Amino acid sequence: PGSGQLHLRHQMMETIRDSAENAYAYVKSKAKELNIPAEKFREVDLHIAFAPAIKIDGPSAGTAMAVAIASALTGRKVLPGIAMPGEIDLIGRALPIGGLKEKTLAARRAGIRTVILPKENEKDLEDLPKYLRKDMHFIFATIVDDVLAAALRKKLPRKSVKKKVSTRSRATH
Repeated sequence: PGSGQLHLRHQMMETIRDSAENAYAYVKSKAKELNIPAEKFREVDLHIAFAPAIKIDGPSAGTAMAVAIASALTGRKVLPGIAMPGEIDLIGRALPIGGLKEKTLAARRAGIRTVILPKENEKDLEDLPKYLRKDMHFIFATIVDDVLAAALRKKLPRKSVKKKVSTRSRATH
């Protein structure tokens, strides 16, 4: 609960703060399509922080932050085993990243086999070792909508609904 604020933890650098704000603004602009009631943005505060051991010094966490924000506000879970480096801009384009080899190797070391990448990085796959290209599954995104579609479960989990059973018998005429 809160008053609709985005809180960014102090250890975040300026470029990451910009990415977080872009991610929040983008998800907010897509609220209707994501079935997020407008009042959520007035009633809920979001806090974004990274584990202290994770060194993030650029904007490449933008798509991941957009997915996390959308997941938090919709209740849709993020699919397991997916990495999603990518910068986003205010209109939702998935911008290319640097360090593709290092990020892909880190994902693989963590047991992740699916990586969602900006479409502009597709040409960079040839720089990856052949074993890595063969072992990993890559999904390419042009806009953040593509990332959301690939990373979030399609539907909310079903709640078990118990049917009300009537003990009265119906009279028929």
